[in-house]
Amino acid sequence: PPEATPQPPPDFSDPAWTLLTSRAGAYEVFWRSLSGKVPRNEDFTLEVWVMRNGVPLREARLGVNAWMPDHGHGMLRNPLPTARGDGSFRIEGMLLHMRGHWQLFFEVIEGTLSETAECELDL
Repeated sequence: PPEATPQPPPDFSDPAWTLLTSRAGAYEVFWRSLSGKVPRNEDFTLEVWVMRNGVPLREARLGVNAWMPDHGHGMLRNPLPTARGDGSFRIEGMLLHMRGHWQLFFEVIEGTLSETAECELDL
């Protein structure tokens, strides 16, 4: 069977999307919670798009993690990113179990290069 035609990226001007730029500036990471919110102590799923110069990065890998700097710990589980082959990822198993200040980390891996984009989040 022929491969499915990759879908174009969504409209990132929608306020549901958060734009992050990786630390060295090579990548744009757009993320949103599929439920429309980031809940406390409930499972949620993220949709994430990785772009370079406005173009979806189809060959990248993505790691996602979260950390509570004030408490010195992260999440109680490891989220599972699934690449969709069009520059987007579905991240299942997200769980921010405590009220407080969190940092989300999106590690973009392209070949031997790795850059992280981060986001501050208060629950």
